[in-house]
Amino acid sequence: MHSLFKQSMCDAQNERIHSLLSGKSNQEKRLRMNVYRNNMHCSLLESLASIFPKCAQMMGDDIFRTVALGFIQESLPHSPILHEYGEGFPEFLDQLELPAELVCTPLLAKLEYQLLQLTHAAEDTVLSSEQLYQQLNTTSQMMDQTWTFSSTLTLWQSPIALGSIYHSLTQDMGTELSEQDWRNTEYLVLHKQQWFGVCSVVTEDVFTLLCKLKQGQSLAQASQDMAPDTLPQTLNQLLSLPIICQLGDASC
Repeated sequence: MHSLFKQSMCDAQNERIHSLLSGKSNQEKRLRMNVYRNNMHCSLLESLASIFPKCAQMMGDDIFRTVALGFIQESLPHSPILHEYGEGFPEFLDQLELPAELVCTPLLAKLEYQLLQLTHAAEDTVLSSEQLYQQLNTTSQMMDQTWTFSSTLTLWQSPIALGSIYHSLTQDMGTELSEQDWRNTEYLVLHKQQWFGVCSVVTEDVFTLLCKLKQGQSLAQASQDMAPDTLPQTLNQLLSLPIICQLGDASC
């Protein structure tokens, strides 16, 4: 019965469930299923809008509602946990012929979904900037140490200025990006900070250094191709991110 009910929720023309429902007529059963269907669609629309608020803001209410309803028709939740819904929404957007000003929304949706998963992920204990500088200043083997990072750390080289687009859509930031600006490659560090998933935009040098450190290289190995005069500034930006659990061999 669950399978038939699910099919009916996706397709109003599918009335195979009616034979299992009580009611005086097919019309009464049809009306009852319409109520269930409308309630479900409203609930899932609200969920998608809360999971992808920046996409909804960029698309506008009418376009987002149309696109979201199309996704709902194809993909009902597999779990009662609504923050897990919408994993396939970025791929669904990518298959649509969107207006030129909305071509970045599939990547934006992917970013929003990843940040939501980070918000609900377990939070590791990380070192503050003061603790990191204290450890670095008190060790004579700083360059030979390996670094342990938070399990929530995700590194993402985006083909567009995705982080800047995301932050420009925040209500307290009134900036707009030109097409030339948002078509630039951008380097993103996704991590958890104070209970929420956060997207930080970093320089290419910081991103490259992080990738190598995350692979288990020492600071000396990770920075050997970097110009010596750029290392202090690069390290300062890296150390400002709450993503480092430990310097040395110990884990979080």
